Amino acid sequence: MASTNTLCKQLLSIKSAVVTGHDFYQDSAGVNHLRIHARPDKRHEDDCPFCHKRCRTYDVQTRLPRTWRALDWGGTLVEIQYRTHRILCPEHGILAADVPWAYPGSGFTKDFDLTVGWLAAYLPRSTVSEYMRIDWETVGRCVHRTRNEIEPERSRRLDHLVNIGIDETSLDLLWPNELFKETM
Repeated sequence: MASTNTLCKQLLSIKSAVVTGHDFYQDSAGVNHLRIHARPDKRHEDDCPFCHKRCRTYDVQTRLPRTWRALDWGGTLVEIQYRTHRILCPEHGILAADVPWAYPGSGFTKDFDLTVGWLAAYLPRSTVSEYMRIDWETVGRCVHRTRNEIEPERSRRLDHLVNIGIDETSLDLLWPNELFKETM
């Protein structure tokens, strides 16, 4: 039988982390939350989020722990909480240490960002926003963080393109009617 630590790590897709605890609570709107307390394992605790090299600890911040939003579990909003610290990377300078479950600068887990990015490729942004319970503009930031993983070779998107359709509105924007008539 799997331990709670192993189960949470498997469900959150975070292999190089240690789950230290959890708690349930309900917010003022009546939404159930599961807050998982986690930290990177000792081997990855002082990694740079960009080059992933082990760096020297710069300082331990005394502020409140950071919280990352994860994918919901059966309608329960899941969060990962960890007290971050800063590192001194010789290449990138002073920045927050890498956490294995999120992209640098993101307030969401990698799986959450990837899910939003994938949904945005097939659905309108407003639909993705409502379904994932995030702001409309946040969808764009998630797409920006994940675009290289969702479509790694964007330059090949138009290979073997045979036809392209332009409607009259686009035609007006591309060639004003006066200019278009002069060239004919």
